[in-house]
Amino acid sequence: MAVGRWFRTEELAFPVDGGQIARLITMDNFRNLAQRARIDVDRATHVVSHTVQVLADIWPQVKREAPVPAFVRSHIDHRLSSLPLIRNSPR
Repeated sequence: MAVGRWFRTEELAFPVDGGQIARLITMDNFRNLAQRARIDVDRATHVVSHTVQVLADIWPQVKREAPVPAFVRSHIDHRLSSLPLIRNSPR
């Protein structure tokens, strides 16, 4: 399935502070991006942390209530357990 192969790619559509491989993106990428954009670093990292936490918290409900294809469920489950931004998120 072509869509399935595309969906499993590690490459992000847009780089984050030069990083374009999802498994390599950390909070440091967002800190550096905030500094380069001259925005408040603490605010930016708070927004990222909050977004990651909300995503991880709501995912079980989405899986139960929405018609999510099995390959998408599997992919997101794997990402939620492996990506540094999520693994290192305060819970």
